[in-house]
Amino acid sequence: MDERTELLRFKLAANQQRLFRQEYLAELPERLGTYLEGRPFVHSPQLDDIISLFYISPEGIWRNTDDDDGERFFRPEGYEYRELGWVDQLFDAVFLVGSQHDRKMAYFYPFDGPLYQVPFGWVRRNFADLFRCESRTQNSGLRLRYCPERLGVVTTDLKVGLIIDNYSGYLEEDPNSDEIVYQLATWGI
Repeated sequence: MDERTELLRFKLAANQQRLFRQEYLAELPERLGTYLEGRPFVHSPQLDDIISLFYISPEGIWRNTDDDDGERFFRPEGYEYRELGWVDQLFDAVFLVGSQHDRKMAYFYPFDGPLYQVPFGWVRRNFADLFRCESRTQNSGLRLRYCPERLGVVTTDLKVGLIIDNYSGYLEEDPNSDEIVYQLATWGI
């Protein structure tokens, strides 16, 4: 890719992230949107160097690398990965995270947007509102609890992290009707 094309690609990504930022801030409860609006944020191309920390698996954090060493994942010290079948289980696990890292500066990443620089504890304390669970009525009339958000928070020194993702499916040992499996990875906690 030539230099001009690369520059255009970065500008397009940065503009899309700024647009997502405006939409995301407008959807949040007013106190959270106002707070984040005043926080420093990082978008492409700087964002691209950090977001690889937010792609999790049982093996560790996925690395997008062309290295020949064959290592596609790395495991930070204390890395733990869990899959949960119910959003209530996810909330319980997140609320068990202690306050010992609350004052550390961190990158908060609502997926597909820019990174916000905030204290780690701000995300922990506001998790329920940031995750934004809601009930939706399907075409069939069935009401399901839907939690569309994926999010993560990693300290700026990268030593502490809490990442939430999800995929469509169910856990055989604990199926739920929403057919969403919540992935939770933590380290340094």
